[in-house]
Amino acid sequence: MMDKHDDDKLRKANLRVAIILGVIAVAGVLYTFLYLPKVMSGGGMG
Repeated sequence: MMDKHDDDKLRKANLRVAIILGVIAVAGVLYTFLYLPKVMSGGGMG
């Protein structure tokens, strides 16, 4: 059995992981949207 404190700690850890993964996902999407048009329009020079 887990007491309330451990459950709260686990929830905070999961929240932190979710935030980190969300930031990485957003950064990856932004990078793709910003980088791909340069490659397409630059003909591979950029």
